[in-house]
Amino acid sequence: HGKCHHLVVKDSRGALLGVFSALDVARALDSLPTELDVVRTGVRNTTAGMVMKSIASPPRCKPTDTLRYALAIFGVSGQNAVIVEDDEKVYGLLTPRCAIEALRRAYPPGSTVAEWPRERKRAQGDPCEVQEGLRKVLSTTPLSEAEHIMAEHALHHLLVYDGSDGQLVGVLSSLDVARGLVSVNCQSPFVSLGWLQQIVGPAALAQVNEDEANDKVGLKRCSNLGVDDPKASESARRRQRTE
Repeated sequence: HGKCHHLVVKDSRGALLGVFSALDVARALDSLPTELDVVRTGVRNTTAGMVMKSIASPPRCKPTDTLRYALAIFGVSGQNAVIVEDDEKVYGLLTPRCAIEALRRAYPPGSTVAEWPRERKRAQGDPCEVQEGLRKVLSTTPLSEAEHIMAEHALHHLLVYDGSDGQLVGVLSSLDVARGLVSVNCQSPFVSLGWLQQIVGPAALAQVNEDEANDKVGLKRCSNLGVDDPKASESARRRQRTE
């Protein structure tokens, strides 16, 4: 419910045990002991494109924007990922972790977003291009592979690309993985009809409404037959025919 990325975990007496994050869901999936356990979760048949946020959702900034301006977008938008792009290409993502690192390193807030990856490269000794390369998955990538990348490299967000034309189509977060896991394991697929409509369109929602209407008609017929359980309707019909 809502956009809660972290939960405080307490025991029955109220003693603090720790903090549970959305990334812990990805880590738990990645540490399942057997292939059967993985298959049971449903993440093999769920793709990144099915649970990601569409490209229209995340806010944007330009490489020439100041880091102060880019990080201020988090507070204004309520999002935890900002796409860095210009008219030519997408350069990557800014996340709250970037803000924490910038504060820790006393990085000049008036410097540009484009300068920040170069500063991280000098400070960490790791090519930022490699880190950004790890963030890229296809919309057809199984959720099991996406969560493995998140868990192995401690990444909360991945950029999702279309495999046919290479265009950026969305952003997948660890919270999206958690929502997807809940969705495929609940009795009524998808947590909300609004989410279903967003993913597969109004036609699917119309089909759901039609199915619900048919179910209500079936239940009414069973009620007329004096049958409480819909599964018992066939035996009731047989009894009526014999009478």
